[in-house]
Amino acid sequence: TARALALLGGKAGQLSNALWQAQGNEFAVEKADYGYMISVLRPITDSDVEAWAEDISLINSRARKSSIEKLDAAYIALQKAAEASRNKAKAAAADPSDAPSEAVVGPDELLNSLIDAYFAALSSSPSAAVAGGEAERARLLRGALGEGFEVVGSSGSAGAGRGRGAGGAAGGEPQGDLSIRQEVEGQAVYSVVARLVLSPEWPKMPSNDDRVVARLVAQFLAAIDSLMMPARKWRDHRCWGKFRTFPDFQHLEDLVYHALLRLWAAQHTAAAASAAASATSGVL
Repeated sequence: TARALALLGGKAGQLSNALWQAQGNEFAVEKADYGYMISVLRPITDSDVEAWAEDISLINSRARKSSIEKLDAAYIALQKAAEASRNKAKAAAADPSDAPSEAVVGPDELLNSLIDAYFAALSSSPSAAVAGGEAERARLLRGALGEGFEVVGSSGSAGAGRGRGAGGAAGGEPQGDLSIRQEVEGQAVYSVVARLVLSPEWPKMPSNDDRVVARLVAQFLAAIDSLMMPARKWRDHRCWGKFRTFPDFQHLEDLVYHALLRLWAAQHTAAAASAAASATSGVL
């Protein structure tokens, strides 16, 4: 402030009043504890919006993975505690003397140690730490999900997803079931995308990049607010949030992208056929 007054002249009150009255789209003035704070507003670009959307998608993916890890760890801990309780009962039945066996760990002591292991491994793999390793984790989860399920490693690097049958390609679903599921998902997304994009209220997109358009459409179908299509304006649309429960946003975006390519190809083919028909009728 002192340097500004030395350069411009006048009093401090005149400078603050001028800034307060001149604020608008370029900058904003806020009253602070010991004066005023000036915030210069930077315009938002498409790259900013895309980066924010990627960050939100990553946060949602991490939150979903963390929730599954917590459920797995809780189930494994309770299962191991139940096994410890059975082992202790068997040991007591085999040795009816009142002296407890120190070799058999009780369920309470085991649960305390598993809770310590869980919190010690929060940054890596809590469920594997509670189980005592990836192999034991897979064994316990298969006991709950069935032998037909391929358990994904807690690092996310395994080839199959939770709930997919074993014995297929790359350890995942059988190839036929996988193809059928992908075809059903693609057809469901295509029908909604076509209904949305061909509707009269669909706005002109700010970019001709296919991927940018696909991300905007996927955000719309997942009920994610955006500057281009804010929730306050579009939440009553019949297609808003149609796939909000879709587990993987990146997979949804890929399905939307291929649906848009299929739709645009169909429009191009129809336009070419119409032009050819018009040219033929003109010759006749």
